[in-house]
This record gives sequence, structure tokens and C-alpha cells, in this order.
Amino acid sequence: MTGHLMALDEGLYCVVVARGAAATAGPAGLPAVRITPAPVPAGRPGSVAVRSFRDDGLLSGTGDAALVRVDGGSAKVLVTIYQAPGAQDAAPSVQVMRLGDAVAAPAAAPPAAAA
Repeated sequence: MTGHLMALDEGLYCVVVARGAAATAGPAGLPAVRITPAPVPAGRPGSVAVRSFRDDGLLSGTGDAALVRVDGGSAKVLVTIYQAPGAQDAAPSVQVMRLGDAVAAPAAAPPAAAA
């Protein structure tokens, strides 16, 4: 098992298992990746919500994905990679894609009146 902190700016992200994981996990459910909000001190701005398509939150095959929303400023998520003891395969890697800006585009100004 290894863990990595990843800093994200405010916004909506999709985190996808890109390579290193089998199309389906082995009998023990490994290798797998879990994305969770990182522990933070009380009062620190920035909140993180993580939703995956499985109830247990594990991403265990190539193409499995989770949505991550960061509100109120930048924040960190904890990326935990689980592998079987003595595994010879490379650890799964993840691809992070920002899906859109949290700030709406300003409305266009009305046309100027003719004089």
C-alpha cells in the first residue's frame, strides 16, 4: 500500500485509473486505488467531496473513475494504492481531468443604443 497527497484547485475533476490495473481486479480485489479527502486541520478552507461508481469507493480496473469536487479554495486528496504483497506488476496510475470551471462566464453586455 502506498499513499500520495494531490493538491487540487477549486473545481470539478474526474480521476480515472489509466494503466497498471487489470481490466478487472484479482480475487482479492487488488490492485485498487481509493481517492479520499486528505485529513486537514480544523478551520482550514476548502472542502472535498468524492463520489465513485462503487459503494466501497475503490477503483479497481482500468477505466474505473471517481468524481472529485473541491469547493472554497484549493484542497488536497489522498490517493491510496493497494497492491497484493509481492506483486510484480506496476502500480496503477491515475489520470486527472478538470471538467469545468466553478465560476460562470459573465453575461454579455447589452448592445449600445444608437444616438
